[in-house]
Amino acid sequence: MQATSREINGTLRPRRAHTRRMAGMVVCVVAVLGLWLGAVMTRLGQAVDTLAMLRLRELSSIDPIDISFTHTVISYGGLAAIVIAVALIAIVRKRWQLAIRAVIVLAGANLTTQLLKTYLLPRPDLGINWATPPSLPSGHTTVAAATAVALIMVVPVAWRTVSVLIGTGWTLFIGFTTLVNGWHRPSDVLAAILVAAAWGFALAPNEVGPIAAARLRLVILRMAMAAAVIGGMGITAVAIRVASAGFLDAERLSGRVLTTAAGHGLTGAIAAASAALILTGVCALAFRQIDLIRTEAGGAR
Repeated sequence: MQATSREINGTLRPRRAHTRRMAGMVVCVVAVLGLWLGAVMTRLGQAVDTLAMLRLRELSSIDPIDISFTHTVISYGGLAAIVIAVALIAIVRKRWQLAIRAVIVLAGANLTTQLLKTYLLPRPDLGINWATPPSLPSGHTTVAAATAVALIMVVPVAWRTVSVLIGTGWTLFIGFTTLVNGWHRPSDVLAAILVAAAWGFALAPNEVGPIAAARLRLVILRMAMAAAVIGGMGITAVAIRVASAGFLDAERLSGRVLTTAAGHGLTGAIAAASAALILTGVCALAFRQIDLIRTEAGGAR
């Protein structure tokens, strides 16, 4: 959704806030379903998704990420601390309803992810690399993304754009940690971001006031869209290459076949880079759109 001069000058109409909210929710829900159908329920989708993950895993030998840190932060104790911290920000601002909304986002997003992964979105064994239990969406990334959304909701106006940038960086850090360590595939991380964003669109309150740092938000919009589009083109090219390589006819594809058969590793590198661009673009774009809902109509700041 392109930023307008009305955004840059400072205000947006309440009706546009409602439209943005509903459109965001629908896009997120449809995107999660489409992602599951394409990346999990098809042999080609599983191959491309796993290829990107295998290439990203190779980064662990270059710059290993401390797994214990991620487990400590994304744990019951870490989640409790996050919930308390987010609620306190709203309470200090004397925004009790806002605190409740933020806590619901955190709880709702994580519950949704567990329901989807455990009961609603199965992962069939289509002979790609190794059989794995359902892993879409990523639980670790959902916690990180929901935290980012809650932060955007509760901070004062002057800090909203900063919170979008911090939240995007935090979510991507945790998401890429799960990829580099081989816990999840890119589709799992992307689905987690979309689940958290859907809850953000549903519960981010409409508020009155000028849109701070609107030009920076416009930069975020353009860069996020560029990253998502370029990444999408790259993944499409990889899918075409993998489909035309002929090795999808094998009964079971090992990691070695996936990472070497197509383009001697070049295809895998493109898949990994494209997945990273898509995750970055979608995350930044979703958080930026949620941020805009908070500045359009409704109560005091």
